[in-house]
Amino acid sequence: MKRALKRGLFLLLVLAFAGGGLAAWWLTQPLALASPSVELSVEPGTSPREIAQGWVDAGVRAPPLLLYEWFRWSGQARKIRAGSYEIGPGTTPLALLNKMVRGDEAQATVRLIEGWTFRQFRAELAKAEALKPDTASMNDAEVMAALGSPGRSPEAGSSPTPTPTARGRATSPCCSVPTARCSAASRRPGSSGCPTRR
Repeated sequence: MKRALKRGLFLLLVLAFAGGGLAAWWLTQPLALASPSVELSVEPGTSPREIAQGWVDAGVRAPPLLLYEWFRWSGQARKIRAGSYEIGPGTTPLALLNKMVRGDEAQATVRLIEGWTFRQFRAELAKAEALKPDTASMNDAEVMAALGSPGRSPEAGSSPTPTPTARGRATSPCCSVPTARCSAASRRPGSSGCPTRR
């Protein structure tokens, strides 16, 4: 009886070590992707399980349960930040989680030309595929009110600058009056190029 119990415990230990070794190996192997790059927008409040399923739906060829368990057992699931993320070939499960914990979002750039009118700025930003404006249905007066300047003419002041936003997130990527944000980029001769989260 004791011998059988010892053998059973030994077998469990062997299986545990084997499972741990397999998990460690998987974490360092590149994830298979359905396309050269895969993107996912993580909204605030999204659960780790939904994030894992989102990556699979976006094109990561891995069992969603496996990704979820990795996020959960890593102890960093609650540290995942909302944002727009992009991964490419060679990305491992370990690197994927680290990217989301750091908040290492994908970036896009919208170039705005000095001298353009407020309407031209809005039209250019509306054409940016990486942005999802929540002001598209607003008129100029409503936009200015949303920016905290009700009653102010959108043409007042110098060149507007875009508000950074993440792809798929409904944060206002419209225009705002000049702020410290992107000020260095807006001073470039002839244009105002501002890095923007996708």
